[in-house]
Amino acid sequence: MNTRSINIANQLRGRKVLAEGGAEEMGALTDVVIDPLTGKMLGLIAQPKGGAPFYLAVAECSFAGEVILASPTATRVSFSSSLIEGVRAYAEMLGTNVVTRDGQLLGCVSEIHLLPSHHFIVYRVTESRWQRLFGEGFFIAGDLPYAYSREGMRLIVPTQTERLYSFQTILDRVGSPEIAWAGRVAHSMTVSGSRKGVA
Repeated sequence: MNTRSINIANQLRGRKVLAEGGAEEMGALTDVVIDPLTGKMLGLIAQPKGGAPFYLAVAECSFAGEVILASPTATRVSFSSSLIEGVRAYAEMLGTNVVTRDGQLLGCVSEIHLLPSHHFIVYRVTESRWQRLFGEGFFIAGDLPYAYSREGMRLIVPTQTERLYSFQTILDRVGSPEIAWAGRVAHSMTVSGSRKGVA
């Protein structure tokens, strides 16, 4: 099982997508489609040279070293952001403001990491470019937010997120149930009865 995290922007984009067996190169990965509230990877977007981008559901692909393998039954769906459920991690989520339920701006999503073994997302939140460059800021589990606004570019998270639910490094938490359960614990404590939503 792969327990290493992958930075979507710097380490995942550009990887080759191959038909299973490696006989055919289908294209290069350009983005990952995620559910911004459950933290789950839903699929990926790839584009062949000179061709139109297409979408593959997560069940139709797997990570194999430095390439991505599409299953023999994979269906290439012409990509349209209006038809695909979820949000594009690179194109839409990076730069999104992270705001607590009581209105405190914590920073923005500066990195998005994928845990391939779980198809799970972790967000890195920083207040400035300098924090990112010097390795500062903090991480939150992908299922911690309970609301997301595309138009407002905002992720809404529980009050006191940085103190109660953040962590400083993914390496200490990879494979730990604390990552996958952080959001569930937070919501059971702070927003019980509320419904998560994407606007």
